[in-house]
Amino acid sequence: MELVLMLLCMLIVTSMILGCCHEAVERPIIRPHRLSLREFGYDESTLEYYKRRAMLLDVGTMRVAPQGPDAQHHSQSPTMS
Repeated sequence: MELVLMLLCMLIVTSMILGCCHEAVERPIIRPHRLSLREFGYDESTLEYYKRRAMLLDVGTMRVAPQGPDAQHHSQSPTMS
C-alpha cells in the first residue's frame, strides 16, 4: 500500500514538473502558408471567414459542370449487341 502511494506521488510530481516546463518552453507557431497569404492581402479574420463559409456550404458536394448537366448522361443506355 505504501509503495502504491509513493509511486502515485512520484507520478503526480513528475507530471507537474513536466507540465510546468512545457508551458514555459511553448512558443507561437509560425505557419509559412499564412505568411504568404498575408502578402496577397488576406488576414486571419478573412481566412477564418472563408474556412467557416466552406464548412457551412459543404463546398465539396456543390461541384457543377461548366456547361450544365449532360442530356445524354441520363438517357437510356444503348443495347448491347
